Amino acid sequence: MKKLLFLLVLVSGLTFSPALFAQQERKVASSIESVNVYRQRAQIQRTATVQLSEGDHRLVFSGFSQHLIPNSITVNGDGPGVIQSVKHRVTYLNQTAKPPRMLILEDSLGVLRAESQALDDEIFVYDSEQNLILENRQLKGSQTGLTATQLREMADLYRERLREIRTSSRELKREKQLIQQKINRYTQEIREMAAQREQPTQEVVIAYQTDSDASLTFTISYLVNQAGWTPFYDVRVENTESPLLFFLKANVVNQTGIDWDKVNLTLSTTQNSMSNERPKLSPWYVDFGSQPGRPVQVREMAVQAPMSNTASNTASMPRNYRPSIADGDDAREEVTAYASAFTELSENEMGLEFRISLPYDIPADGKEYQVDIQQQEIQGSYRHYAVPKMEGDVFLVAGIQQDLLRGNANVYFQGTYVGETYINTDNPRDSMLIALGRDPKVQVQREQVLEFTNRQTLGSNSVQSFGYEITLRNLRRDPVNVILIDQVPVTVNKSIKVEVLDLDGGTQDESTGLISWNLTVPPQEKQNVQLRFEVRAPKDVYIMGL
Repeated sequence: MKKLLFLLVLVSGLTFSPALFAQQERKVASSIESVNVYRQRAQIQRTATVQLSEGDHRLVFSGFSQHLIPNSITVNGDGPGVIQSVKHRVTYLNQTAKPPRMLILEDSLGVLRAESQALDDEIFVYDSEQNLILENRQLKGSQTGLTATQLREMADLYRERLREIRTSSRELKREKQLIQQKINRYTQEIREMAAQREQPTQEVVIAYQTDSDASLTFTISYLVNQAGWTPFYDVRVENTESPLLFFLKANVVNQTGIDWDKVNLTLSTTQNSMSNERPKLSPWYVDFGSQPGRPVQVREMAVQAPMSNTASNTASMPRNYRPSIADGDDAREEVTAYASAFTELSENEMGLEFRISLPYDIPADGKEYQVDIQQQEIQGSYRHYAVPKMEGDVFLVAGIQQDLLRGNANVYFQGTYVGETYINTDNPRDSMLIALGRDPKVQVQREQVLEFTNRQTLGSNSVQSFGYEITLRNLRRDPVNVILIDQVPVTVNKSIKVEVLDLDGGTQDESTGLISWNLTVPPQEKQNVQLRFEVRAPKDVYIMGL
Protein backbone atom coordinates (compact mmCIF):
# COMPACT_ATOMS: atom_id res chain seq x y z
CA MET A 1 0.00 0.00 0.00
CA LYS A 2 2.84 2.37 0.80
CA LYS A 3 4.52 1.53 -2.55
CA LEU A 4 1.31 2.32 -4.45
CA LEU A 5 0.98 5.64 -2.66
CA PHE A 6 4.57 6.51 -3.52
CA LEU A 7 3.93 5.63 -7.18
CA LEU A 8 0.86 7.87 -7.34
CA VAL A 9 2.74 10.79 -5.87
CA LEU A 10 5.58 10.28 -8.34
CA VAL A 11 3.21 10.11 -11.30
CA SER A 12 1.41 13.21 -10.08
CA GLY A 13 4.68 15.07 -9.80
CA LEU A 14 5.67 14.08 -13.33
CA THR A 15 2.31 15.12 -14.75
CA PHE A 16 2.07 18.59 -13.24
CA SER A 17 5.71 19.45 -12.71
CA PRO A 18 6.29 23.11 -13.73
CA ALA A 19 9.86 22.27 -14.65
CA LEU A 20 8.83 19.67 -17.19
CA PHE A 21 6.12 21.97 -18.55
CA ALA A 22 8.72 24.71 -18.99
CA GLN A 23 10.93 22.30 -20.91
CA GLN A 24 8.13 21.76 -23.40
CA GLU A 25 7.90 25.49 -24.10
CA ARG A 26 10.75 27.81 -24.96
CA LYS A 27 10.58 31.55 -24.52
CA VAL A 28 11.81 33.48 -27.55
CA ALA A 29 12.55 37.20 -27.41
CA SER A 30 11.14 39.27 -30.26
CA SER A 31 11.15 42.97 -31.15
CA ILE A 32 8.87 45.26 -33.12
CA GLU A 33 10.54 46.21 -36.39
CA SER A 34 7.83 48.16 -38.19
CA VAL A 35 4.31 49.48 -37.67
CA ASN A 36 1.79 50.19 -40.41
CA VAL A 37 -0.71 52.58 -38.84
CA TYR A 38 -4.20 52.78 -40.30
CA ARG A 39 -6.83 55.32 -39.38
CA GLN A 40 -8.26 53.12 -36.60
CA ARG A 41 -5.88 50.17 -36.35
CA ALA A 42 -2.24 49.27 -36.72
CA GLN A 43 -0.39 46.32 -38.23
CA ILE A 44 2.62 45.25 -36.16
CA GLN A 45 5.55 43.27 -37.51
CA ARG A 46 7.83 41.49 -35.06
CA THR A 47 11.00 39.57 -35.79
CA ALA A 48 12.96 37.01 -33.76
CA THR A 49 15.99 34.83 -34.34
CA VAL A 50 16.37 31.49 -32.53
CA GLN A 51 18.77 28.54 -32.67
CA LEU A 52 16.90 25.22 -32.71
CA SER A 53 18.03 21.64 -32.53
CA GLU A 54 16.50 18.72 -34.40
CA GLY A 55 13.04 17.78 -33.20
CA ASP A 56 9.72 19.30 -32.14
CA HIS A 57 9.55 22.66 -30.39
CA ARG A 58 6.94 24.88 -28.77
CA LEU A 59 8.12 28.46 -29.12
CA VAL A 60 6.46 31.16 -27.00
CA PHE A 61 6.63 34.79 -28.12
CA SER A 62 5.54 37.22 -25.39
CA GLY A 63 4.77 40.92 -25.11
CA PHE A 64 1.83 41.16 -27.51
CA SER A 65 -0.89 43.72 -26.91
CA GLN A 66 -4.14 42.64 -25.30
CA HIS A 67 -5.86 44.39 -28.22
CA LEU A 68 -4.40 41.92 -30.72
CA ILE A 69 -6.89 40.66 -33.32
CA PRO A 70 -6.34 36.86 -33.31
CA ASN A 71 -7.55 36.17 -36.86
CA SER A 72 -4.97 38.61 -38.24
CA ILE A 73 -1.88 36.69 -37.01
CA THR A 74 0.45 35.51 -39.77
CA VAL A 75 3.83 33.82 -39.24
CA ASN A 76 6.67 33.41 -41.71
CA GLY A 77 9.85 31.48 -41.04
CA ASP A 78 13.24 31.71 -42.72
CA GLY A 79 14.94 28.33 -42.31
CA PRO A 80 14.40 24.56 -42.61
CA GLY A 81 11.39 23.06 -40.89
CA VAL A 82 7.62 23.11 -40.67
CA ILE A 83 5.28 25.45 -38.82
CA GLN A 84 2.73 23.01 -37.47
CA SER A 85 0.39 25.39 -35.64
CA VAL A 86 0.03 28.96 -34.41
CA LYS A 87 -2.01 29.80 -31.33
CA HIS A 88 -2.49 32.81 -29.10
CA ARG A 89 -3.31 33.03 -25.41
CA VAL A 90 -3.83 35.68 -22.74
CA THR A 91 -1.36 35.92 -19.86
CA TYR A 92 -1.36 37.98 -16.67
CA LEU A 93 2.24 37.12 -15.81
CA ASN A 94 4.24 39.12 -18.32
CA GLN A 95 4.12 42.85 -17.66
CA THR A 96 5.49 45.23 -20.20
CA ALA A 97 8.73 47.02 -19.37
CA LYS A 98 8.52 50.52 -17.96
CA PRO A 99 9.34 53.24 -20.48
CA PRO A 100 12.34 55.54 -19.84
CA ARG A 101 10.06 58.46 -18.98
CA MET A 102 8.30 56.41 -16.31
CA LEU A 103 11.65 55.40 -14.78
CA ILE A 104 12.76 59.04 -14.71
CA LEU A 105 9.49 60.07 -13.06
CA GLU A 106 9.85 57.36 -10.42
CA ASP A 107 13.43 58.45 -9.68
CA SER A 108 12.33 62.07 -9.38
CA LEU A 109 9.46 61.03 -7.14
CA GLY A 110 11.90 59.22 -4.86
CA VAL A 111 14.08 62.34 -4.59
CA LEU A 112 11.05 64.50 -3.78
CA ARG A 113 9.89 62.12 -1.09
CA ALA A 114 13.36 62.11 0.47
CA GLU A 115 13.35 65.91 0.52
CA SER A 116 9.89 65.89 2.10
CA GLN A 117 11.10 63.49 4.80
CA ALA A 118 14.13 65.69 5.52
CA LEU A 119 11.82 68.68 5.98
CA ASP A 120 9.65 66.64 8.35
CA ASP A 121 12.76 65.88 10.43
CA GLU A 122 13.69 69.55 10.63
CA ILE A 123 10.13 70.52 11.58
CA PHE A 124 10.20 67.86 14.32
CA VAL A 125 13.42 69.30 15.75
CA TYR A 126 11.99 72.82 15.89
CA ASP A 127 8.76 71.56 17.44
CA SER A 128 10.71 69.65 20.10
CA GLU A 129 12.78 72.73 20.94
CA GLN A 130 9.65 74.84 21.19
CA ASN A 131 8.03 72.33 23.55
CA LEU A 132 11.18 72.30 25.71
CA ILE A 133 11.12 76.09 26.04
CA LEU A 134 7.43 76.20 26.82
CA GLU A 135 7.71 73.50 29.50
CA ASN A 136 10.52 75.38 31.31
CA ARG A 137 9.34 78.96 30.93
CA GLN A 138 8.03 79.35 34.54
CA LEU A 139 10.87 80.91 36.56
CA LYS A 140 10.33 82.43 40.00
CA GLY A 141 12.81 85.05 41.19
CA SER A 142 12.53 84.17 44.91
CA GLN A 143 13.40 80.53 44.23
CA THR A 144 16.13 80.99 41.64
CA GLY A 145 17.66 84.16 42.98
CA LEU A 146 17.10 85.97 39.62
CA THR A 147 16.77 89.72 39.66
CA ALA A 148 14.14 91.62 37.72
CA THR A 149 16.73 92.52 35.09
CA GLN A 150 17.74 88.90 34.70
CA LEU A 151 14.10 87.84 34.41
CA ARG A 152 13.56 90.45 31.69
CA GLU A 153 16.63 89.24 29.79
CA MET A 154 15.43 85.65 30.11
CA ALA A 155 11.99 86.62 28.79
CA ASP A 156 13.58 88.45 25.85
CA LEU A 157 15.67 85.36 25.11
CA TYR A 158 12.61 83.10 25.13
CA ARG A 159 10.66 85.50 22.95
CA GLU A 160 13.40 85.87 20.31
CA ARG A 161 14.10 82.16 20.19
CA LEU A 162 10.43 81.27 19.95
CA ARG A 163 10.02 83.77 17.12
CA GLU A 164 12.96 82.21 15.25
CA ILE A 165 11.57 78.73 15.79
CA ARG A 166 8.09 79.62 14.58
CA THR A 167 9.40 81.51 11.54
CA SER A 168 11.72 78.68 10.52
CA SER A 169 9.01 76.09 11.12
CA ARG A 170 6.54 78.08 8.99
CA GLU A 171 9.04 78.36 6.10
CA LEU A 172 9.76 74.65 6.28
CA LYS A 173 6.05 73.78 6.16
CA ARG A 174 5.53 76.07 3.18
CA GLU A 175 8.45 74.42 1.38
CA LYS A 176 7.04 70.99 2.25
CA GLN A 177 3.66 71.99 0.84
CA LEU A 178 5.25 72.96 -2.50
CA ILE A 179 7.15 69.67 -2.59
CA GLN A 180 3.94 67.78 -1.81
CA GLN A 181 2.24 69.44 -4.77
CA LYS A 182 5.04 68.20 -7.02
CA ILE A 183 4.74 64.73 -5.47
CA ASN A 184 1.02 64.69 -6.24
CA ARG A 185 1.63 65.68 -9.88
CA TYR A 186 4.36 63.09 -10.35
CA THR A 187 2.22 60.43 -8.70
CA GLN A 188 -0.74 61.22 -10.96
CA GLU A 189 1.46 61.05 -14.06
CA ILE A 190 2.94 57.71 -13.01
CA ARG A 191 -0.50 56.36 -12.13
CA GLU A 192 -1.83 57.22 -15.59
CA MET A 193 1.16 55.60 -17.27
CA ALA A 194 0.89 52.52 -15.06
CA ALA A 195 -2.80 52.16 -15.90
CA GLN A 196 -1.81 51.57 -19.52
CA ARG A 197 0.52 48.75 -18.46
CA GLU A 198 -1.23 46.97 -15.64
CA GLN A 199 -3.18 45.03 -18.23
CA PRO A 200 -2.93 41.45 -19.45
CA THR A 201 -0.81 40.77 -22.50
CA GLN A 202 -1.00 38.05 -25.12
CA GLU A 203 1.42 35.40 -26.27
CA VAL A 204 1.79 33.61 -29.57
CA VAL A 205 2.73 29.93 -29.36
CA ILE A 206 4.25 28.31 -32.45
CA ALA A 207 4.62 24.56 -32.81
CA TYR A 208 7.66 24.00 -35.00
CA GLN A 209 9.39 20.86 -36.28
CA THR A 210 12.84 20.68 -37.85
CA ASP A 211 14.91 17.72 -39.07
CA SER A 212 18.27 19.37 -38.39
CA ASP A 213 19.94 21.94 -36.21
CA ALA A 214 19.28 25.37 -37.65
CA SER A 215 19.16 29.09 -36.99
CA LEU A 216 15.71 30.41 -37.80
CA THR A 217 14.23 33.88 -38.22
CA PHE A 218 10.53 34.31 -37.57
CA THR A 219 8.42 37.22 -38.74
CA ILE A 220 5.07 37.63 -36.96
CA SER A 221 2.53 40.09 -38.33
CA TYR A 222 -0.79 40.99 -36.71
CA LEU A 223 -3.38 43.73 -36.34
CA VAL A 224 -4.22 45.59 -33.13
CA ASN A 225 -7.02 47.91 -32.14
CA GLN A 226 -6.61 51.06 -30.03
CA ALA A 227 -4.20 52.72 -32.45
CA GLY A 228 -4.54 55.08 -35.38
CA TRP A 229 -3.63 58.40 -36.94
CA THR A 230 -5.37 61.60 -37.98
CA PRO A 231 -4.07 63.85 -40.78
CA PHE A 232 -3.92 67.62 -40.51
CA TYR A 233 -2.23 70.44 -42.40
CA ASP A 234 -0.24 73.55 -41.72
CA VAL A 235 -0.97 75.94 -44.60
CA ARG A 236 1.50 78.80 -44.98
CA VAL A 237 1.07 81.72 -47.37
CA GLU A 238 3.63 84.50 -47.69
CA ASN A 239 1.59 86.81 -49.94
CA THR A 240 -1.02 86.69 -52.68
CA GLU A 241 1.68 86.45 -55.35
CA SER A 242 3.33 83.28 -54.00
CA PRO A 243 2.10 79.67 -53.98
CA LEU A 244 0.65 77.99 -50.92
CA LEU A 245 2.82 75.62 -48.87
CA PHE A 246 0.94 72.64 -47.46
CA PHE A 247 2.65 70.74 -44.65
CA LEU A 248 0.87 67.41 -44.24
CA LYS A 249 1.25 66.04 -40.72
CA ALA A 250 -0.22 63.26 -38.61
CA ASN A 251 -1.24 62.82 -35.01
CA VAL A 252 -0.36 59.20 -34.17
CA VAL A 253 -1.94 57.60 -31.09
CA ASN A 254 -0.85 54.34 -29.46
CA GLN A 255 -3.16 52.90 -26.79
CA THR A 256 -2.19 49.27 -27.28
CA GLY A 257 -0.28 48.96 -24.00
CA ILE A 258 2.96 48.17 -25.87
CA ASP A 259 5.49 50.91 -26.69
CA TRP A 260 6.76 51.29 -30.23
CA ASP A 261 10.48 51.94 -29.79
CA LYS A 262 12.63 52.96 -32.76
CA VAL A 263 10.22 51.52 -35.30
CA ASN A 264 9.78 52.25 -38.98
CA LEU A 265 6.39 53.88 -39.40
CA THR A 266 4.07 53.62 -42.38
CA LEU A 267 0.89 55.69 -42.35
CA SER A 268 -1.86 54.27 -44.52
CA THR A 269 -5.21 55.71 -45.66
CA THR A 270 -6.62 52.23 -46.30
CA GLN A 271 -9.87 51.59 -44.45
CA ASN A 272 -9.61 48.14 -42.87
CA SER A 273 -11.92 48.58 -39.88
CA MET A 274 -15.19 48.70 -41.81
CA SER A 275 -17.49 45.86 -42.81
CA ASN A 276 -16.61 44.15 -46.08
CA GLU A 277 -20.19 42.98 -46.71
CA ARG A 278 -21.65 44.48 -49.85
CA PRO A 279 -24.70 46.71 -49.26
CA LYS A 280 -28.14 45.36 -50.12
CA LEU A 281 -31.32 47.34 -50.81
CA SER A 282 -34.60 46.40 -49.19
CA PRO A 283 -37.92 46.89 -51.04
CA TRP A 284 -39.14 50.50 -51.17
CA TYR A 285 -42.82 50.48 -50.28
CA VAL A 286 -45.22 53.35 -50.89
CA ASP A 287 -48.83 53.72 -49.79
CA PHE A 288 -51.65 56.26 -49.48
CA GLY A 289 -51.24 58.79 -46.73
CA SER A 290 -52.37 62.19 -45.54
CA GLN A 291 -50.39 65.32 -46.31
CA PRO A 292 -50.24 67.81 -43.45
CA GLY A 293 -51.03 71.41 -44.36
CA ARG A 294 -48.09 73.68 -44.79
CA PRO A 295 -48.09 77.19 -43.34
CA VAL A 296 -48.06 80.09 -45.75
CA GLN A 297 -44.59 81.53 -45.45
CA VAL A 298 -41.48 82.74 -47.16
CA ARG A 299 -38.58 80.47 -46.31
CA GLU A 300 -35.35 82.43 -46.02
CA MET A 301 -32.37 80.50 -47.34
CA ALA A 302 -29.39 80.61 -45.00
CA VAL A 303 -26.22 82.02 -46.45
CA GLN A 304 -23.11 80.18 -45.33
CA ALA A 305 -20.02 82.12 -44.43
CA PRO A 306 -17.08 81.33 -46.71
CA MET A 307 -14.77 80.12 -43.91
CA SER A 308 -15.67 76.49 -44.57
CA ASN A 309 -13.92 74.95 -47.55
CA THR A 310 -15.65 73.47 -50.50
CA ALA A 311 -14.42 70.05 -51.40
CA SER A 312 -12.29 68.13 -53.83
CA ASN A 313 -12.34 64.43 -54.65
CA THR A 314 -9.47 62.30 -53.41
CA ALA A 315 -7.51 60.64 -56.18
CA SER A 316 -3.72 60.49 -56.11
CA MET A 317 -1.56 62.70 -53.95
CA PRO A 318 0.58 65.31 -55.74
CA ARG A 319 4.33 65.26 -55.94
CA ASN A 320 6.47 65.62 -52.86
CA TYR A 321 7.95 69.00 -52.19
CA ARG A 322 11.24 68.79 -50.32
CA PRO A 323 13.67 71.51 -49.24
CA SER A 324 16.89 71.51 -51.20
CA ILE A 325 20.00 73.58 -51.77
CA ALA A 326 19.71 76.01 -54.65
CA ASP A 327 21.47 74.96 -57.84
CA GLY A 328 24.46 76.90 -59.05
CA ASP A 329 28.00 77.71 -58.05
CA ASP A 330 27.02 79.63 -54.91
CA ALA A 331 26.77 76.74 -52.47
CA ARG A 332 24.76 77.71 -49.41
CA GLU A 333 25.04 76.33 -45.91
CA GLU A 334 22.83 73.31 -45.31
CA VAL A 335 19.69 73.94 -43.28
CA THR A 336 17.86 71.64 -40.89
CA ALA A 337 15.66 69.25 -42.86
CA TYR A 338 12.10 68.27 -42.04
CA ALA A 339 11.17 64.67 -41.34
CA SER A 340 8.96 64.85 -44.43
CA ALA A 341 12.14 64.72 -46.52
CA PHE A 342 12.45 61.08 -45.42
CA THR A 343 8.92 60.07 -46.45
CA GLU A 344 8.21 57.95 -49.50
CA LEU A 345 4.72 58.04 -50.97
CA SER A 346 3.20 55.04 -52.71
CA GLU A 347 -0.30 54.39 -53.99
CA ASN A 348 -2.09 51.09 -54.26
CA GLU A 349 -5.62 50.09 -55.19
CA MET A 350 -6.89 50.57 -51.63
CA GLY A 351 -5.28 53.88 -50.68
CA LEU A 352 -2.07 55.79 -50.03
CA GLU A 353 0.91 54.80 -47.93
CA PHE A 354 3.51 57.13 -46.45
CA ARG A 355 6.67 55.21 -45.57
CA ILE A 356 8.96 57.08 -43.18
CA SER A 357 12.57 55.95 -43.14
CA LEU A 358 13.34 57.70 -39.83
CA PRO A 359 12.79 55.55 -36.71
CA TYR A 360 10.13 56.83 -34.34
CA ASP A 361 9.27 56.29 -30.68
CA ILE A 362 5.51 56.18 -30.03
CA PRO A 363 4.84 55.37 -26.35
CA ALA A 364 1.65 53.56 -25.38
CA ASP A 365 0.33 56.46 -23.30
CA GLY A 366 -2.67 57.41 -25.43
CA LYS A 367 -1.23 60.83 -26.28
CA GLU A 368 -0.94 62.33 -29.76
CA TYR A 369 2.54 62.33 -31.29
CA GLN A 370 3.10 64.52 -34.30
CA VAL A 371 4.75 63.08 -37.38
CA ASP A 372 5.71 65.20 -40.39
CA ILE A 373 4.69 63.46 -43.60
CA GLN A 374 4.90 65.63 -46.69
CA GLN A 375 5.40 69.14 -48.04
CA GLN A 376 3.58 70.38 -51.12
CA GLU A 377 3.82 73.59 -53.07
CA ILE A 378 0.46 74.37 -54.69
CA GLN A 379 -0.44 77.25 -56.95
CA GLY A 380 -3.61 79.02 -55.92
CA SER A 381 -5.89 81.72 -57.24
CA TYR A 382 -6.46 84.33 -54.54
CA ARG A 383 -9.75 86.13 -54.17
CA HIS A 384 -11.89 87.82 -51.57
CA TYR A 385 -15.32 86.76 -50.35
CA ALA A 386 -17.86 89.00 -48.68
CA VAL A 387 -21.26 88.11 -47.25
CA PRO A 388 -22.22 91.43 -45.63
CA LYS A 389 -25.65 90.18 -44.54
CA MET A 390 -23.88 87.85 -42.09
CA GLU A 391 -20.36 89.25 -41.63
CA GLY A 392 -19.02 92.79 -41.69
CA ASP A 393 -15.54 91.56 -42.71
CA VAL A 394 -14.12 90.46 -46.03
CA PHE A 395 -12.39 87.06 -46.19
CA LEU A 396 -9.31 86.21 -48.23
CA VAL A 397 -9.45 82.73 -49.76
CA ALA A 398 -7.28 80.74 -52.13
CA GLY A 399 -8.77 78.45 -54.74
CA ILE A 400 -6.71 75.36 -55.54
CA GLN A 401 -7.19 72.41 -57.84
CA GLN A 402 -5.52 69.67 -55.86
CA ASP A 403 -6.33 66.38 -54.16
CA LEU A 404 -5.82 66.51 -50.40
CA LEU A 405 -6.65 64.43 -47.37
CA ARG A 406 -9.64 65.40 -45.29
CA GLY A 407 -8.76 67.04 -41.97
CA ASN A 408 -8.20 70.20 -39.99
CA ALA A 409 -5.76 72.84 -41.22
CA ASN A 410 -3.90 75.55 -39.34
CA VAL A 411 -3.56 78.62 -41.56
CA TYR A 412 -0.62 81.03 -41.38
CA PHE A 413 -0.58 84.19 -43.49
CA GLN A 414 2.62 86.23 -43.68
CA GLY A 415 4.04 84.30 -40.72
CA THR A 416 1.03 84.94 -38.46
CA TYR A 417 -1.48 82.35 -37.36
CA VAL A 418 -4.87 83.47 -38.66
CA GLY A 419 -7.09 80.57 -37.62
CA GLU A 420 -8.18 77.04 -38.33
CA THR A 421 -10.20 75.69 -41.22
CA TYR A 422 -11.35 72.26 -42.38
CA ILE A 423 -10.42 70.56 -45.61
CA ASN A 424 -13.55 68.73 -46.70
CA THR A 425 -13.52 66.08 -49.41
CA ASP A 426 -17.12 64.88 -49.16
CA ASN A 427 -18.56 66.86 -52.08
CA PRO A 428 -16.17 66.83 -55.05
CA ARG A 429 -15.97 70.02 -57.10
CA ASP A 430 -13.60 71.53 -59.60
CA SER A 431 -11.68 73.48 -56.96
CA MET A 432 -11.22 73.78 -53.24
CA LEU A 433 -11.29 77.00 -51.25
CA ILE A 434 -8.80 77.52 -48.43
CA ALA A 435 -9.83 80.29 -46.03
CA LEU A 436 -6.88 82.54 -45.16
CA GLY A 437 -8.69 84.79 -42.70
CA ARG A 438 -10.17 88.27 -42.60
CA ASP A 439 -8.54 91.03 -44.63
CA PRO A 440 -8.88 94.37 -42.80
CA LYS A 441 -7.67 96.25 -45.89
CA VAL A 442 -10.81 95.33 -47.82
CA GLN A 443 -14.01 96.62 -46.24
CA VAL A 444 -17.70 96.04 -46.94
CA GLN A 445 -20.87 97.78 -45.77
CA ARG A 446 -24.51 96.87 -46.40
CA GLU A 447 -27.17 99.53 -45.85
CA GLN A 448 -30.90 99.54 -46.42
CA VAL A 449 -32.08 102.23 -48.86
CA LEU A 450 -35.14 103.78 -47.24
CA GLU A 451 -36.58 105.30 -50.44
CA PHE A 452 -36.84 101.80 -51.93
CA THR A 453 -38.18 100.17 -48.76
CA ASN A 454 -41.93 100.43 -48.18
CA ARG A 455 -45.17 98.50 -47.81
CA GLN A 456 -48.39 99.20 -49.68
CA THR A 457 -51.70 97.59 -50.53
CA LEU A 458 -52.71 97.15 -54.17
CA GLY A 459 -56.22 95.77 -54.46
CA SER A 460 -56.34 92.41 -52.70
CA ASN A 461 -52.56 92.14 -52.45
CA SER A 462 -49.95 93.47 -50.09
CA VAL A 463 -46.63 94.50 -51.65
CA GLN A 464 -43.43 94.88 -49.62
CA SER A 465 -40.44 96.47 -51.36
CA PHE A 466 -36.82 96.15 -50.20
CA GLY A 467 -33.69 97.95 -51.34
CA TYR A 468 -30.06 97.59 -50.24
CA GLU A 469 -26.81 99.26 -51.22
CA ILE A 470 -23.53 97.41 -50.69
CA THR A 471 -20.23 99.33 -50.69
CA LEU A 472 -16.81 97.72 -51.15
CA ARG A 473 -13.69 99.70 -50.27
CA ASN A 474 -10.17 98.58 -51.25
CA LEU A 475 -7.39 100.01 -49.07
CA ARG A 476 -4.71 97.82 -50.61
CA ARG A 477 -2.07 98.92 -53.11
CA ASP A 478 -3.21 96.41 -55.72
CA PRO A 479 -6.63 95.63 -57.21
CA VAL A 480 -8.69 92.91 -55.54
CA ASN A 481 -11.17 90.44 -56.94
CA VAL A 482 -14.20 90.15 -54.63
CA ILE A 483 -17.00 87.60 -54.79
CA LEU A 484 -19.94 89.38 -53.17
CA ILE A 485 -22.85 87.25 -51.93
CA ASP A 486 -26.38 88.32 -50.93
CA GLN A 487 -29.84 86.83 -51.31
CA VAL A 488 -33.54 87.31 -52.01
CA PRO A 489 -36.36 85.25 -50.45
CA VAL A 490 -37.51 81.97 -51.96
CA THR A 491 -41.22 81.24 -51.79
CA VAL A 492 -42.73 77.83 -51.17
CA ASN A 493 -46.32 78.98 -51.76
CA LYS A 494 -47.82 79.85 -55.14
CA SER A 495 -49.81 82.72 -53.59
CA ILE A 496 -46.58 84.52 -52.74
CA LYS A 497 -44.58 86.12 -55.53
CA VAL A 498 -41.01 87.35 -55.25
CA GLU A 499 -39.84 89.68 -58.01
CA VAL A 500 -36.28 90.94 -58.36
CA LEU A 501 -36.31 94.55 -59.56
CA ASP A 502 -32.58 95.34 -59.78
CA LEU A 503 -29.52 93.04 -59.51
CA ASP A 504 -27.03 95.68 -60.66
CA GLY A 505 -25.07 93.14 -62.70
CA GLY A 506 -25.39 90.27 -60.23
CA THR A 507 -26.29 86.65 -61.02
CA GLN A 508 -29.26 84.95 -59.36
CA ASP A 509 -29.66 81.27 -58.48
CA GLU A 510 -33.40 80.70 -58.83
CA SER A 511 -33.46 77.61 -56.60
CA THR A 512 -31.63 79.12 -53.62
CA GLY A 513 -32.22 82.85 -54.08
CA LEU A 514 -28.49 83.55 -53.77
CA ILE A 515 -27.17 86.60 -55.62
CA SER A 516 -23.48 86.84 -56.50
CA TRP A 517 -21.32 89.59 -57.97
CA ASN A 518 -17.81 89.10 -59.29
CA LEU A 519 -16.21 92.51 -58.79
CA THR A 520 -12.75 93.96 -59.29
CA VAL A 521 -12.09 96.96 -57.08
CA PRO A 522 -9.11 99.18 -58.03
CA PRO A 523 -6.60 100.11 -55.31
CA GLN A 524 -7.61 102.89 -52.93
CA GLU A 525 -11.10 103.03 -54.47
CA LYS A 526 -14.62 101.88 -53.68
CA GLN A 527 -17.43 100.29 -55.65
CA ASN A 528 -21.19 100.16 -55.01
CA VAL A 529 -23.89 97.67 -56.05
CA GLN A 530 -27.62 97.77 -55.42
CA LEU A 531 -30.17 95.04 -54.80
CA ARG A 532 -33.95 95.66 -55.06
CA PHE A 533 -36.82 93.18 -54.85
CA GLU A 534 -40.46 93.03 -53.77
CA VAL A 535 -42.71 90.39 -52.21
CA ARG A 536 -46.36 90.28 -53.29
CA ALA A 537 -48.97 88.23 -51.34
CA PRO A 538 -52.67 88.34 -50.34
CA LYS A 539 -53.13 91.22 -47.91
CA ASP A 540 -54.93 89.15 -45.26
CA VAL A 541 -52.06 86.62 -44.98
CA TYR A 542 -49.19 86.96 -42.55
CA ILE A 543 -45.84 86.21 -44.21
CA MET A 544 -43.26 84.65 -41.98
CA GLY A 545 -39.58 85.19 -42.64
CA LEU A 546 -39.60 88.83 -43.77
